[in-house]
Amino acid sequence: MVGLRPIPMIVVSRDIVPVSLCDLEIGICNRRIPGTLIYLGLIAVVTVDKDLLHAGLTAPRFSDRILKIGDEIEDFGLDAAEQLNRKKTHIKDIGSVGSLVPIPPRWAMRNIEGIYIQEYMPSKGGVFIDPEDKSIVALSLSVNYQGNVGISYPFYVRPIIAALERGETIMPRSAGWSFFPSNLAGCLELGLREERAIRMVKLAKAQNALPRPISICARLRPLPNDGRDTLQIGDILIEIQ
Repeated sequence: MVGLRPIPMIVVSRDIVPVSLCDLEIGICNRRIPGTLIYLGLIAVVTVDKDLLHAGLTAPRFSDRILKIGDEIEDFGLDAAEQLNRKKTHIKDIGSVGSLVPIPPRWAMRNIEGIYIQEYMPSKGGVFIDPEDKSIVALSLSVNYQGNVGISYPFYVRPIIAALERGETIMPRSAGWSFFPSNLAGCLELGLREERAIRMVKLAKAQNALPRPISICARLRPLPNDGRDTLQIGDILIEIQ
């Protein structure tokens, strides 16, 4: 439950609600309540009849904290036996969420930065909690049928919830391409200069991380040859420090 006003809003993974044509039942306070889908995109947002909720039910507090590698968090989730588990761990990595080609074709999360923890606790989903003030910093969602990944609440979820609370219609958008993680060896084979690779290694070590170049996969038509330089495989489009 991420909000109660103007209507109750519950966020779930697209692995749980893959399509809009479905029957939904939400388990709240040992009761099964019919649900209605109000948004289907990066996440699925479901609402229920507010009159059917317990009078004392409140929404949790969410944090604006930006997580970094090495930060301590609490992983709180529901396991396969419907039992709540809670475990302290640390952020192991923050990087691109892998997007395998689904068979049969279905929606898959792309161009999203995931939060990975050191000691993974198998669950159906849950939240990452700030151990200091007990606020929620990220949602733990099942992603692309590959297990749970943390998704930053301030970056990815709160803008969606805020737009729904304002009554705005959220239009799906696509850039027509996907980011995917590469390795330095592969990028060097594609033409990355050695001095750039060395610089990436130094920047990554300064942040206690691994060098992780990001490549772009797209269906692009070749640019017209009008005397200007055209894009070639291995070209660097943007560099972010």
